[in-house]
Amino acid sequence: MSTLESYRSPGLRPYSPADLAPVPDQFTSDKRVPFIIGVAGGPGAGKRVVCERVVEHLKATASQTHKVVILTLTQFMREFEGEELEAAKSGHLNMDHPDAFDFDLLKSVLKSLSRGEPVKIPIYDSENFKRKEETLDWNEAPDVVLIQGCLILFDAEVREYLSMKIFADVDSDTRLVKLVKTQLAKPEYNLDKTLHEYARVGKPTFEAFIFPTKKCADVIMPRGSGNHVAISLITEHIKDLLSGNTSCLHYADKSAIVSDIFDKPKKIYNPIPE
Repeated sequence: MSTLESYRSPGLRPYSPADLAPVPDQFTSDKRVPFIIGVAGGPGAGKRVVCERVVEHLKATASQTHKVVILTLTQFMREFEGEELEAAKSGHLNMDHPDAFDFDLLKSVLKSLSRGEPVKIPIYDSENFKRKEETLDWNEAPDVVLIQGCLILFDAEVREYLSMKIFADVDSDTRLVKLVKTQLAKPEYNLDKTLHEYARVGKPTFEAFIFPTKKCADVIMPRGSGNHVAISLITEHIKDLLSGNTSCLHYADKSAIVSDIFDKPKKIYNPIPE
């Protein structure tokens, strides 16, 4: 079978106290660090727009200036070579599969951010599927970091660094309409090819790896970026944290770590079937 169905993750499972692993005291810290927000959701759910509107609300209503930045999970794509590189350049690799991302690099950056340390943010060359030599150097940590991506809540260790976890919940029909409009604007796509790839790859990928992370979210946003009330509430919460009205301490290492609730994919992600 050439689709993701052959190795689909069974999804989330309950965890018991036996899954909890205590962390030694020397790894904890009470240092004030950036408020890191992860925004997940399916393709076309408006994750980027959610982040942009949160930033706009903060700029318009905050009593003082705060440094707020947006990162995307695509900045942490893997570097490809050989047959994978050729398939990626021809558009025949599933770029929403977990194996397409370098979660170790992401965790390294988040770990440094959570400790208030300088970080180097990678710059990804999406045409050549390689990271550029130059980086974005942050010598001082921002006040707020929003990082968006379909799979930002997929990895258990990544979730440990997120102060708030958001899932933009938009129905599949709405997302499919947006996908069709986007793909039909490309000369190499037609309606049949778009729907074929969605049915064979896009939908199974969402069901296997993206949708289950909804259970990991602190905030679920029906209608995604169209939910103005949710965006306002999130912004007000961030403002309270930044103004010191409530605690925004985030510990670099927590007192307990929950084991990963996903089975790892059994093999490298398949090329998009012809």
